[in-house]
Amino acid sequence: MMLEAESHDVKSCIIGAIANELTGLNPELSKEVKSKLGLNDKEIIAAMITLGYEAEPTALNKQRKDFNEVIFSEKIGNPMD
Repeated sequence: MMLEAESHDVKSCIIGAIANELTGLNPELSKEVKSKLGLNDKEIIAAMITLGYEAEPTALNKQRKDFNEVIFSEKIGNPMD
């Protein structure tokens, strides 16, 4: 599904860490999402995929730091070789 979406310039993201019966996280949210999706109590959401169009870049978008500013070898301060 994600490959087909990309072929139509639609971006996607897998959401795997969600509240469900398996994780035991936030049961109220799990019930609300299942209700909105029309799922019954026997169905479990294991993952979700969001789809959408990429936003136009704005001045608010942060610039990424240089690779060597965030990746080190063995300990902070040792550059990757």
